[in-house]
Amino acid sequence: MDIMNTTDWTARNALRRTVPVICPTCCETRLLRKCDADKAQRTGAVCYRCAQAAKGRRGFAATAARYGEKWAVNHVQAWRQINRTPQELTVQRWLDLAGYEYMVEYRVATKSSGKRQRVYLVDVMIVLCGRLLAIEIDGGCHVLHTRRDRNKKALLTRRGIPLLRLSNTDVENNRFAERLARFIQENADVYPAAV
Repeated sequence: MDIMNTTDWTARNALRRTVPVICPTCCETRLLRKCDADKAQRTGAVCYRCAQAAKGRRGFAATAARYGEKWAVNHVQAWRQINRTPQELTVQRWLDLAGYEYMVEYRVATKSSGKRQRVYLVDVMIVLCGRLLAIEIDGGCHVLHTRRDRNKKALLTRRGIPLLRLSNTDVENNRFAERLARFIQENADVYPAAV
């Protein structure tokens, strides 16, 4: 039997038939077949990740409209407390070993009431000498939430709560510990020797 006749060359040919298309929302490049690429560019279609994020926003809005935003935020908060990312768990372990008291998915709300009130969840809130220090661990999805992150930062600044943003790559490559220790030292009256 000839090996050339049994080898499937379609995977190699499929790469040749794909066209790079840029997502209009996140500017990521994806490879699509020529016919799909033409349709995506004609209709302004977004990538899968952006489409899923939009579905999540619409689902949250529908749930908030039906049951109220407070109910929806409570359920999002409970889900995020149970389903922590590996990077968030790494930072939590570091804080546990250093002996700091902290809260996960801490709720910060604007002073407005009714429909104008916005509630933001902070990944980790350190309680140190009666002062709050906020830590946000930014994953890939934060590219899609720049306005929300900007509003959250402004709210924390108005409340006098310092914010440290860590990227997933910082945590994965263990480059976060010194930044976190420096952040705590700069913003606290007492700095434990455990760090």
